[in-house]
Amino acid sequence: SSITDERSALLEFTTDANYTFGFEYTDLAGNRAVYRPSYFTVDRTDPTGTIKVGEMGTWGRFISKISFGLFEKVSQKISLTGEDFTSPVASISYTTSNKKLTRKQVEEIDKWKKGTSLRKTPNQQFIVYSRVEDQARNVAYFSSDGIILDNKKPGYKNGGPSITITAAKPAHGIYAGDVPFTVRVEDPTAGDTYSGLKSVAYEILNGSAVTQSGNFDSQLKPASKRVKSLKKDLTVNARKNNSNHVKIRVTAVDNAGNQSVNTEELKIDVTDPTITVTYNTSAAQNGTYYKDGRVATVSVKERNFDPENVKFTITNTDGTRPSISGWSSSSNAGESDEATHTCTVSFDSDGDYTFTAECTDLAGNRGSYGKTDNFTVDKTIPRISVSYDNNNVSGERYFKEQRTATITVTEHNFNAGDVKAAITASLNGQGITAPVISGFTNNGDAHTATVSYMDSGDYTFDISCVDMAGNPAETVPQDSFTIDLDKPYITISGVEKANKDAVRPLIEVKDNNYDGTKVSITLKGTKHPEKPLTD
Repeated sequence: SSITDERSALLEFTTDANYTFGFEYTDLAGNRAVYRPSYFTVDRTDPTGTIKVGEMGTWGRFISKISFGLFEKVSQKISLTGEDFTSPVASISYTTSNKKLTRKQVEEIDKWKKGTSLRKTPNQQFIVYSRVEDQARNVAYFSSDGIILDNKKPGYKNGGPSITITAAKPAHGIYAGDVPFTVRVEDPTAGDTYSGLKSVAYEILNGSAVTQSGNFDSQLKPASKRVKSLKKDLTVNARKNNSNHVKIRVTAVDNAGNQSVNTEELKIDVTDPTITVTYNTSAAQNGTYYKDGRVATVSVKERNFDPENVKFTITNTDGTRPSISGWSSSSNAGESDEATHTCTVSFDSDGDYTFTAECTDLAGNRGSYGKTDNFTVDKTIPRISVSYDNNNVSGERYFKEQRTATITVTEHNFNAGDVKAAITASLNGQGITAPVISGFTNNGDAHTATVSYMDSGDYTFDISCVDMAGNPAETVPQDSFTIDLDKPYITISGVEKANKDAVRPLIEVKDNNYDGTKVSITLKGTKHPEKPLTD
């Protein structure tokens, strides 16, 4: 009969390891039993793993706090790894989600994709979840942080950053003061996501020089805020940007690094035009009178000049308008406030002129000459006429009655003090008191005076005149005449009432202006008829 005697022992393998287990038994009789070795693994530790997204980061655990604060604008390669110290990795699988999942939600996923790499293209947001299982059926879950891939540039309504000038547009497109404007920027949604604005900055340039600048970056931080849009009201300072080459430049960058730039150009002019006037001659007579035509050169210093906006205010008492030339401009017109624009005004006709000017530039700034010039152009010489009330002449120069000369000077710009009369008077070779010219009476441009010759005498009369502009009158021939108010004195002697011999009368004629040809002697007797005495 067989004798059965069983012995047992309990061995516990509690440490993770790869085991080789075998044993043998020898009884008291020397019999030996051998149990061939067996191999097994004890592994109660979860495997490890990593998720690497391009150069954006590597994660080796399950993240419970997701920020969606990682951004890129290009496709990203995602690499998955799994390791186990004791037992081999059985599988690596993954899934992605555009929103955060709890660990429980991840553990409940029943459809995983096997693989160790994948690629994500722009315009999406995602979290990568991976599942690593070892041969001992230990399972570990891993996740990345939230990632946004975005290659859409920030802008406004499918364009770059919007720059809207809110001031009313001036008639000629040139502003005369500060210019308010509004900046609008939006990060567009693509693939149901966007990265958000990282930076919005502006610059205002006068030519190539930056005169104003700023940014709103502090309002966009942290990146996890993912600010989608921004609107700001700003102002271009006109004094700092008084130029025809002003540029507003707005630069927007999103968190993924996409950048867009927009510019708006404008013109600002806050400088009033300045007007100067020079004349070809300043040699005036009596302060404001010119005997030759006068030419004014008008210069307007202005960047944005329009000749149609220059207003001349000119009056002329004689009615004739001066001629105004066309305008010429310097080469820096439209660029510099020192640009000059010149024309001439020719005052060729007689008249009493007033002249001033003002100008409005294309921005509406106004400037004026600041005064009114008053002057007279007189190119017409005075005309002198002399007439007499007694023209009953004898012997070409003798007048037996008093005589009055009337002097008439025809001149618009008359000054009695500039009339020079030279009168000489003599009697029998001796000087006598000469008459004087009376005061002038005025009737428009006719100016009249008289000279009264009341006494007997030999007279000469010269007259000249210069008008207020310095024009001399034509020479008036000298008048020379004699007034004789005295009758000749005649005496007869050598004749008696009764004469017995021949009669030889003595006849004497006394007169200052004796003319023997005009002496006649007549004989008449009681017994003889009247007859002239001849030689």
